[in-house]
Amino acid sequence: MSKFIIILSKDMNRIKKYETGIVGSFLLSLLLLFSSCQNTGLMYDVSQPGTVYFVKKASADAPVCSFVFEVEDEITYEVPVKLMGMPCNYDREFVVTLKQDTMTTIKAGGVSYPVETAELGKDFDMGNLIIPADSIMGKIVFTLHRIPEMQNTYRSVLMEIGTNENFIPLYGDYYRFFISDGDVPLPTWWNNGGTGTGLIEGWQMYIGKFFPEKFRLMLEYYWDMEETQPEFYEEAVSKYGKYLDKEGITAGFYQKDNPAVWAKYVLIPLYEHYKANPIPNDCPFAESGNQGEFWRDPVALYR
Repeated sequence: MSKFIIILSKDMNRIKKYETGIVGSFLLSLLLLFSSCQNTGLMYDVSQPGTVYFVKKASADAPVCSFVFEVEDEITYEVPVKLMGMPCNYDREFVVTLKQDTMTTIKAGGVSYPVETAELGKDFDMGNLIIPADSIMGKIVFTLHRIPEMQNTYRSVLMEIGTNENFIPLYGDYYRFFISDGDVPLPTWWNNGGTGTGLIEGWQMYIGKFFPEKFRLMLEYYWDMEETQPEFYEEAVSKYGKYLDKEGITAGFYQKDNPAVWAKYVLIPLYEHYKANPIPNDCPFAESGNQGEFWRDPVALYR
């Protein structure tokens, strides 16, 4: 009996291209044999240790864990990991290897900041690295420590899964995040830089260019909804976080999720404030129909 397990989709439309030729007939037979399986998965060797990998991947637009709004000198940050393999009925440890980051600068709000590799025991500590019994999910729990160097540098944590008797890593699988205690960081959802479209970094149509002071005011309008729109605010915090900093927030989220509420209580007040008190070097204000890098009147979302 083969020691490989293959989980394939029930969608038989995917196998039509294999219906000719000897190899195609063989593959078709395999697909028919396993067509009762419900989910699409990966081939793995059950005689080998399982593979642990990061649910999110490393990128230059990595999340920034900031102390800028925090009173406490410690905050917690969790990185989810997942098992490719069979769960066991007991806890299993995995290991993480910390890497020296080759990034030297990061751009936020049009300003470049130096990047330095964070140090275990100084910038952060890690909890136990466990895939729990009967589970394919785990997490790396970081306790981040506020240190003076974070005022003017971004501290980078770059890591990969290591190898031990329980698990092996997925090739080329890394995860990165930054720690900062300087000014308000540029959220990844505000950043349209590097898209190949020529858009300036940190630009969004209905909020203009990113500036730390603008983001602070945007958050204040957002927090005011705890009083004016408590049910909406509670749901928004669960989706996006108190500081609009949850991972996975997409650009222009306020255009897709109850845009009239975002426009009335956050975007229009923000627009009107800075139209009366413009920030130097912000993009120009423009009416609907204009093309290019401008700050469009968000009243268009409220109509």
